[in-house]
Amino acid sequence: CGRMQHPIGCIFSLPRTLLVQSLNDGVRAFDLRVAYNPGNDTIGFWHGTALLGPTSTLQDILFGLYAWLLAHPTETVLVSINYEEGSKTVYDKKFEELLFATLNNDAGKKFWFMPAGKDKFKPQVPPNSGAETTISSKFDAVVSHLNRAIDGVPHQPDVEEGLYITFSSAFADYESESPLTPNIIALGTKSTSGMNERLHSWISERKGVRFGVILMDFYHSEPNLVREIITRNPGFS
Repeated sequence: CGRMQHPIGCIFSLPRTLLVQSLNDGVRAFDLRVAYNPGNDTIGFWHGTALLGPTSTLQDILFGLYAWLLAHPTETVLVSINYEEGSKTVYDKKFEELLFATLNNDAGKKFWFMPAGKDKFKPQVPPNSGAETTISSKFDAVVSHLNRAIDGVPHQPDVEEGLYITFSSAFADYESESPLTPNIIALGTKSTSGMNERLHSWISERKGVRFGVILMDFYHSEPNLVREIITRNPGFS
């Protein structure tokens, strides 16, 4: 579908790059949104009200990660797992038991942590403002957060050493007249640069600084974008 068209298949379009390919490309952080698969017997992946493959399970993905890590023992992968409220599925005791049973298997070494806080980005623009205005507002917010990761917080060593996580990705307000879908935010339109292109240019101008973790959609749209982020790390040689 075209970038400015919004049939249901386009609205719920998500990156299809294989897990292993993403890992081989240098991706080391994943944001997984989960809920019951149909039948309420397994946990699968959702994006809002869209089920991303009824045969895909959280267990399968975790085993894939474990297998890759066994083959690359010096690597670490960060995985964020959140219940997708937009799925409108049941969140009950059975779901929690199934989730924790999946996470607590014996495969691999795991470290658990909770976020210390988060800044929610809401575009400071009126609804239906269009791609250029909305993406520009999003980009400004992302750059502001990345600069915080670079500079740290003076006189607060615990914050300076914190792990910053920035979301360059976005979700759509499907109730608006012309929803800006995740692919439009990431890729842009014929007349507007998307987040990935803007970030690529911004990151390329900086070296020897820390960005923390940057979570994005459709990273493969910008060749070498992941590589640029990795090589800007002050510890990279």
